[in-house]
Amino acid sequence: ILSDPTGYTVHYPLHYFLLSRINFIISDPTGVRFFMMLVSLFMPFLLFKVLQQKYQNKNINILFIISLCIFFTPAFRYASIWANDRITTDIFILIGSYFFFLFQESKNAKNLYITLFCFSLACYSRQFYTLYYAIFLIYIFLNCSFKNFIYLSLFSLILSLPGFYLLFKLPYFFKGL
Repeated sequence: ILSDPTGYTVHYPLHYFLLSRINFIISDPTGVRFFMMLVSLFMPFLLFKVLQQKYQNKNINILFIISLCIFFTPAFRYASIWANDRITTDIFILIGSYFFFLFQESKNAKNLYITLFCFSLACYSRQFYTLYYAIFLIYIFLNCSFKNFIYLSLFSLILSLPGFYLLFKLPYFFKGL
């Protein structure tokens, strides 16, 4: 049974579901925020790995410094302290981007499936990221065979079914933005 979240959020519930699982282990809200802050400290490492995958022939020290710049962004600092959905979404985006750059190097379609899966998880945490998802679908259409595009589109359709269900049950997710 879905309860109406309109008084609390206009975002899809994946982040809040994951946060509630953490809350089973750490029942203190400050402890949950501290745990999420520790998880967010992993983001510069993820960004470094993504940059390293994308720019393989570049100076690793420069990539490391660039990845540390994330600590200076206000959005990162407030999101990591308050345990909001931005950190969860950014982690999924970074993992998906890593596999996307792996695909560009290897042309292994499995990496595109992982990319789309990670981006769909990001969309289920914060639906603003559907724009990135759409950009990846356009890229797939322009750069993959028609057969792969059809398979990946069907995979995307399957991934979108929970979102359509949520929109059907709670139309505020669509109208509230």
